[in-house]
Order: sequence, then structure tokens, then C-alpha cells
Amino acid sequence: MLVLIDGDGAVFLDHLYRAATEGGGDAAHQLSQEVKRHIAELYPHENTSGWNIIANVFCNVEGLVAKLKVVGVLRSPTDFPQFARAFGLNQSLFNMIDVGAGKVRYSSQE
Repeated sequence: MLVLIDGDGAVFLDHLYRAATEGGGDAAHQLSQEVKRHIAELYPHENTSGWNIIANVFCNVEGLVAKLKVVGVLRSPTDFPQFARAFGLNQSLFNMIDVGAGKVRYSSQE
């Protein structure tokens, strides 16, 4: 199962971001459990317990960190990198992908 998430909207609970390393691991675990539950509901007549889950969270890390600092969610600039690292380490097929600013690009050619 492939899960693609737009992470620019701060998709995880504030306390998980604040918890840095522990929060990233908890976020990955919670996401994994919810996806497994949802898959089991979608396919009630199949044994889905062995299905692999790949989750990619796409975000502009610099912009997200700035937003989370302004609203008081992050206390330290190292909180988010620790969160992101733990997110991927907790679930081997989970990734946070920094796409940078300007994800929506328009061609200057007409």
C-alpha cells in the first residue's frame, strides 16, 4: 500500500512535533496502525496483515519549520530534523521528503 501525504499542512499533532525524536517515532507508529486498520476495513475478506506500507510525506521543510516555530510548536530548530529522522527509522518504508519551496511551478513559455 502506498500512502502519499502533503506534509506542508502540519499533518501530525503538535505534541508529536514537540517531542522531536520520540514524536517522530510515535507519529510513524500511529500512522502505520491507522493505515493497517483502514486497509483491513477496505478489504475485509483478505488477510492484509502482511501487506507492506510505504508512506512518503512531502513537504517544504524550511517553510514548515518556520511555520511551526511562529505558532510555538517547535522550541528548537533541531526538533524537526530529529522528528523526521525518527519517523523514517521507526518504519523502514516511511520517508519525509523535502521538496523545497515552490512546489507548484509554472512554465514561463507560452
